[in-house]
Amino acid sequence: MDSLGARQASSGTRPLPTASPCPPARVSVPPRDASRGTFLAMRERSPGVVAIVLAAGVGARLGGPKALLRVGPGDGMPLVEAQCRDRLEAESPRAIAVVRADVAAFVGDRLRAAGAEVVVSRASADEGPAGSLAAAAAYLGDAAIRAAIVTPVDVRVRAATVCALVDALIEVEPPNEAERAAFFARRTDNVEDCVRSAADSAPPLAIVPRFAGRRGHPVVLGARALARYREGGAPPLRDHLRALGEGVAVLDVDDPWILEDLDFAHQEETLLRFTGSRTPAFLR
Repeated sequence: MDSLGARQASSGTRPLPTASPCPPARVSVPPRDASRGTFLAMRERSPGVVAIVLAAGVGARLGGPKALLRVGPGDGMPLVEAQCRDRLEAESPRAIAVVRADVAAFVGDRLRAAGAEVVVSRASADEGPAGSLAAAAAYLGDAAIRAAIVTPVDVRVRAATVCALVDALIEVEPPNEAERAAFFARRTDNVEDCVRSAADSAPPLAIVPRFAGRRGHPVVLGARALARYREGGAPPLRDHLRALGEGVAVLDVDDPWILEDLDFAHQEETLLRFTGSRTPAFLR
C-alpha cells in the first residue's frame, strides 16, 4: 500500500483545519465492553458510518497474509480482527472485513463473534484493493451510508484521527454542549481542537488525511463517492480521488501513522507497534 501523498498532487482539493495531537492507538485490543464510555456517544449517534477493512492481499513480501498476522501475546488475534475491533470500539457501528475465501474459512467465525461482517473478495490480484472495495460496495448495496472509512489492514492510526476524518465529512458529534464536553474529556487532553469540520464550505465527497505534506490512509468516502465502486471497472482509490477533484477535502492531522504501512519483515518498529513483536508470526 503506497501512501496517497506519494502519488497525488495537492491541487484540485481543498484543505480543512488541522486536527490537533490525539492519543495513540493501542497495540493490545481490549474486550468489546471496554469501549463503553469512550466513543460510545458518537457510535450511538452515527448511523450510516461503516468501516471497510481491506484485508484480501496475500502478503507475499511479508511472508504471509497480513489479515492473519498475529497481534498480542500468546495465541493473540489476527490483525484483521484487531482492525475491526479498533473501528467498532471507536467511531463505527459497523465494520466489514474484506478477505479471501481461505481466510474467511479460517477466521470468519471469530470475526463475526467480534461484531464484524465478513465479505469474501474474489477479485483478481490485478484488481488489487480496488477489487476488494468493489466487493464491499456490492455487499452494502443501497444501504444508507453516510461515511465509509476505507482502511487497508496494515494501517493502524490513532482512533481520534479517524474520528476527525468522519466528523469532517458528516459532522457527527453529541447534540449539546454538556454531552460534547463530557464526551471529548474522556478522549484526549486537547479536546476542542481534536475534531474539525468543513461547515463553511460545500459538503465534501471524500476526506483524505495529510501529515507533513503527504497524504495517507484511511480515506473516508461519502455515499456518492462509494457508489462508483458498484458500477464495474473499479478504479484504484487514488485515481478515483483524483477524478473527484475539488470534491475531495484534505484534513491535516498530527498523526504520522497515516503514512505507515507494513510490507516487509524487516520493518521491526512497525511490527512492534502493530503486534507487540519485532518478528512477524501468523495464525495458521
